[in-house]
Amino acid sequence: MNQIRILPVYSKLTQSDPIVGVPQDISLREHQVKTFDAIRNPDIDVVFNTAMTGDGKSLAAYLSAFTSDKSILAMYPTNELIKDQERQVQDYCNWFSQPVACDKMFSDSLFELRTELKDLRGQKAAIEHLALKNPILLTNPDIFNLIANFQYLNSKYENPDQLVQHVIDYYDLFVFDEFHIYDVSQVISVLTTMLYFIEQGRGKWSQKKFVFLSATPNPLLLNCLEKANLRYKIIEGCYQSDKQVSANWCKICASFDLHFHAVGYQTEVWVENHYQQIAKWFDENPSSRGAIIVNSVASAKRICTFLKERNEAGDFPLRVGENTGLSSQQERYVALHESDLLVGTSTVDVGVDFKINFLVFEAMDSGSWIQRLGRLGRHSEYEKTDGTVMKFERFVAHSLLPKYAYERVEKVIPANSEIDKETLIDLMRNEDEDKRVFSPINDFRNYRQAWGWLHASHIINTLGHPRLRDNYASERKKLTWVYSYIFETDIEIRSTKLYFAVKKKQPEIIEAGVIRFRGESPFTCGILDKTDGKIKDYN
Repeated sequence: MNQIRILPVYSKLTQSDPIVGVPQDISLREHQVKTFDAIRNPDIDVVFNTAMTGDGKSLAAYLSAFTSDKSILAMYPTNELIKDQERQVQDYCNWFSQPVACDKMFSDSLFELRTELKDLRGQKAAIEHLALKNPILLTNPDIFNLIANFQYLNSKYENPDQLVQHVIDYYDLFVFDEFHIYDVSQVISVLTTMLYFIEQGRGKWSQKKFVFLSATPNPLLLNCLEKANLRYKIIEGCYQSDKQVSANWCKICASFDLHFHAVGYQTEVWVENHYQQIAKWFDENPSSRGAIIVNSVASAKRICTFLKERNEAGDFPLRVGENTGLSSQQERYVALHESDLLVGTSTVDVGVDFKINFLVFEAMDSGSWIQRLGRLGRHSEYEKTDGTVMKFERFVAHSLLPKYAYERVEKVIPANSEIDKETLIDLMRNEDEDKRVFSPINDFRNYRQAWGWLHASHIINTLGHPRLRDNYASERKKLTWVYSYIFETDIEIRSTKLYFAVKKKQPEIIEAGVIRFRGESPFTCGILDKTDGKIKDYN
């Protein structure tokens, strides 16, 4: 086992002139003001904020909604995160004393809305109802991609652009959170849509902008933006770990101990062998709350079952909660609000802000490793449902690594050393062949040339619909050129020949590869959950 000490993190507060509309008791970070300025700058089309987890990236994106009346359509990768962000926006409303209307939009919420308002016929009507009433609308990239690809319409009676044009008209900013977890096909989907939206917004009274909140800007996206002559700005946080800081710095992460363990693929075995040590740590640190984050739903459920059995046997006193894609709403609520130790998967590690001071996590790549470590040290206390406040005194993390990754960690990070978090993150995501900790992930870099044209051709051909082609002649010409340059192929030829060949012979390719953001399978997957005997599908 390799143990190191991570120093606390302080973020620099802004020294610039106050922003009109921001209450004096709100101390903005430097990166938040820079993001706000970039959004207002007419010479910038796309903004990336790469501030550290827990440093207020979301507020940086939403500032203009509360100070400049900008409307925001924001995309979050999980519905759990949408709900979490809705609560955060309500906090913003209280901070700014502004009741800006905000709502969430995913399949269940749309169904509930249509059940409540019987006159809303179809998803399109429900989406337009929400968009018209809410300057801030929170959704997932799946629904956004369906809208952008001309879905939710009756093609016999409605123009293909009817819904997407309303969305373009209604909203000024399109925000993507946790963008670093998107795969290449999803990046291409967002890219083609972004170019279309920005082109549509040219010359309008309100410039359309895209904001990406991401641990690391996607290199493929940056390359394509440069080729498309779109102007972008990357904004980073400014940090230090010096304990003797001035009033110009704000603490955003506590100091903590980090233990590296070589477990291979035996995380469950590690938990079974160390559950008594976990119980002992909580006994020595009674005002504590923790989480175990793993890659597999099955693994999470087995760990949860094991720990509950030990609890019933009397040798593990902690209340254990489960939060995975197969967990019910009640199980998730108990895990997030009533448990001492939460066991979960990416359902909770992507952005959801649960308050802990003890963390066990596994990861197979640098992105998920950084993401999961970012859950620790953000809060100094936790308030229970009964109002009792637990003050966190110690923070500790256990990183369960593949054996090859553990051996590499030993080479780049000296045991028992003190290190600042920025340096640690840089070391863990280093891509140099002789210094990287994790093996490289297949980034499918050839996808752009092999299939990117299909995304572009779908937009070009839809805008060429008999009822639309005259209105979009200029846009189609510009988009055809820029798509051809980005995807290094002749989009006009692809659109007139190959696209229609695919659409006629294999329409499922367009459905799964373009319209469905996360792809699609012809099979419905049912899972028998042996822990409760129920058959479930993945949420």
